[in-house]
Amino acid sequence: MEDGSGVAGAESYASVARFIGYRSVSGLSIPTETREENLEWALIGGTAYLNFRYAWLWPGRRWSREQGLAWPRAGACDKEGVALVGLPLGVVHAAMEAALVDLNQPGILWDSLNGNGTVRAESEGGVRKEYERGIPGLRSFPAIHAQVAGFLVAESGIRVERG
Repeated sequence: MEDGSGVAGAESYASVARFIGYRSVSGLSIPTETREENLEWALIGGTAYLNFRYAWLWPGRRWSREQGLAWPRAGACDKEGVALVGLPLGVVHAAMEAALVDLNQPGILWDSLNGNGTVRAESEGGVRKEYERGIPGLRSFPAIHAQVAGFLVAESGIRVERG
């Protein structure tokens, strides 16, 4: 697990214990039959989703070549110019939110990256689906995005700062 020091081989931004604590404080639910190893896999999957989905939007650059994950990052700042040192709490919370999404709707995170954008209309007989406009395949998960929105670079890839 990443602790903010650039752990080689790290696969998750949060431990199962932290996830259980976060879930109970936030009032969010997980399926009752979920076992601890499933929680661990959900955290690993949620972390992988974050690193894939936001890879080109994270500020700064990886702190070292040896670290297992995208965080910590050198030269990373939030939108107010405050340095993001170690592992930002927003990244940890986003990984746990992603794990919750995956536990409650298995596969939906990765499906959202494979061209299955947000469905706006659906019909069965004529097999008609209508998708929201925007970047195809990038379905939005507001609870995840809200945790990291304060320090992502602009979606265009151009960082915008106040002078």
